[in-house]
Amino acid sequence: MEEICESLDIDPEGEKCKAMEGLIKEAESFLKEDAEDDIRDAGIIANAQRMEHYEISGYGTATRFAKELGHSEIAKKLHKTFKEEEDADEKLNKLAENRINEKAKS
Repeated sequence: MEEICESLDIDPEGEKCKAMEGLIKEAESFLKEDAEDDIRDAGIIANAQRMEHYEISGYGTATRFAKELGHSEIAKKLHKTFKEEEDADEKLNKLAENRINEKAKS
């Protein structure tokens, strides 16, 4: 992102994302709760996926904007990050489906 901002002469130190801050606070609050390990693991994954979904949305939108504005190289970089976020979400999903959620139900 810093490289992209630099190429567009944009200061990357703009406003903080209040939505992401809220997701982080919710995750931190969850971690303080007294829960069994399996339930805690399922909750951690759920919180991480919410963050991933937010990032996927942001990178998808930024990619579309970059394309529309004719910044094809920037769009490629953003799309690469978008795919990385999708892959991370898929890994979390598989982890939850294949192991964690079943244990948490017990």
